Amino acid sequence: MDAVFYNGVSARPIDSQVSLLEEEQQLLITVDGETPILIAFSEIAISHSEKEMIVLSFGKNPNRIVEVKDESFRNQFLKCNHSGKKGITYFKLINAGWKAHALFALLILAICLCTYFYFIPFVAERAVTILPLSFDKKVGDIAFEQAIEDEEIDSAASIIMNTYLKSMMPNEYSKYHLNVVKSNELNAFALPNGEIVIYTRMLKQIKTEDELSGLLSHEISHVTNRHSMRLLCKSLSGYLLLSVMLNDVNGLMTMILDNANNLQQLSFSRGYEKEADLSGLAILERYKINPKGMIHLFEILQKENTTNLPGFLSTHPVTADRILYIKNHIENHPYAFNNHLELTLLLNKVKSQLLN
Repeated sequence: MDAVFYNGVSARPIDSQVSLLEEEQQLLITVDGETPILIAFSEIAISHSEKEMIVLSFGKNPNRIVEVKDESFRNQFLKCNHSGKKGITYFKLINAGWKAHALFALLILAICLCTYFYFIPFVAERAVTILPLSFDKKVGDIAFEQAIEDEEIDSAASIIMNTYLKSMMPNEYSKYHLNVVKSNELNAFALPNGEIVIYTRMLKQIKTEDELSGLLSHEISHVTNRHSMRLLCKSLSGYLLLSVMLNDVNGLMTMILDNANNLQQLSFSRGYEKEADLSGLAILERYKINPKGMIHLFEILQKENTTNLPGFLSTHPVTADRILYIKNHIENHPYAFNNHLELTLLLNKVKSQLLN
């Protein structure tokens, strides 16, 4: 194949012949009256390439160039070169045709979608560990203010419930505060700052102190495992990525705070619910409370699972599988529990208060 060769010593173009040795992965350059030059494909860089011409360079001292104006040679060189170096892969992709380009574009799109919908949320959820616990309190304070803005709190019942919590878990009660809200909605939720809200209908549905302790231990576990914060960061993962890229930490914090009012409405995943259930059972064991109360509570709630989901079931879905793994855990981790008369008396007292 006719070519123009520049030997790197003079700027004069030299007529030459080039041949492709595909099996040897080499290029042979022949110039009349001179020793043929044999150069490996891996040593060749593409300086320029267009439809009917390709310019190849190799060597440093001197740098030599061969220019071939032939489309078939260009295509054959790109096809048979397996070195994958010095621009070969790039030009192969450029000239691979529309089908290959479309496939490559779909691959890039798939990677981007997986990154946005799976990898970034995964990382964002775990990024909560870099946020100080003081930030949980700040977010929880805002969420609590929003949550009770239009609600009526039963102060007397709340005092009794906080006494109940102190009696239930005397070593940890000071980290949390209970609020009884007058409402016919079956609901209860906990916020990152330790504020726990229980609606009056939920208290009316509860029959024993073991059920109430099971509910409280579950909600407290959402707080200790920072589920609300993890879920919030996960839901804001796209903005989190943008903030990290722009180094806009203040903007990220502002966005989290602006969305704090949605915390009590976030639906926990099955993984979060299971973690809260098992952590709650650990609390019950620590304070020698009958763990079967949690099963009884969830069985009651499951019966309430009608077409119009009550508040608690919309954010804490109760399934048969969930009840089953709690039963299995209790069977596999038995422990001696006590009768807590003071808890029974306090539950009866708060129920009497709700009748007033």
